[in-house]
Amino acid sequence: MELRESLRTVDPLVECRSVIRDYRTGGEITRALDDVSMVCLPGRMTVIAGASGSGKSTLLGLVAGLDRADDGLVLVAGADVGSLSRRGRRRLRRDHVTMVMPQPSDNLFDHLSVGENIVWSAGRSGRVVDPVRVLDQVELGHRSQASVREMSGGEQQRVAIAAALAAGAPVIAADEPTASLDRQSAALVIAALRAGAAAGVCVLVATHDEDVIGAADDVVRLDHGRRLS
Repeated sequence: MELRESLRTVDPLVECRSVIRDYRTGGEITRALDDVSMVCLPGRMTVIAGASGSGKSTLLGLVAGLDRADDGLVLVAGADVGSLSRRGRRRLRRDHVTMVMPQPSDNLFDHLSVGENIVWSAGRSGRVVDPVRVLDQVELGHRSQASVREMSGGEQQRVAIAAALAAGAPVIAADEPTASLDRQSAALVIAALRAGAAAGVCVLVATHDEDVIGAADDVVRLDHGRRLS
């Protein structure tokens, strides 16, 4: 099934079935994910929770096509991510799974204004948006003309989420989006992620932040690569 054909027609949007991922270092094999299954539904915020080394970022990377599972299935909109070519996985991240990275500065072009970042993100998938209206969803519509360099880390992360919404992807995959933020800024980022879910997006977050976990609709807890709940 082609991703474009299946887009928004499959519920759940993200599904992992008995996923295994091993890493080989020298002669040793470390199992990062061990028989992990989960689903992520549109309009809901699903958190992959666990301590450092639990496998949560690995699982998120498989969903975004940054890596491939050694066994099991990773499905996005019904399409098998593991069977996609490198080009297909790039297309996946362009059109269907928008990543939000831990460091706010990694998510935006600092030589563009805030509004220009939104327009650029939408344009990648051929969309035309009003950047102010998009930024209003994360309470930053009044900052559309500001330089990214003028924004705090928390504001940059909220702009990154707005840019993900502007891209129109059905899945937002956020890896530790509050890791480098103070508590107040983190609360605003959590609200922005919740706004994405309210807009019908499947929001998938890898985190160890208990405040993010508490805001989730669904929680997948990992420990040393195995699912606990």
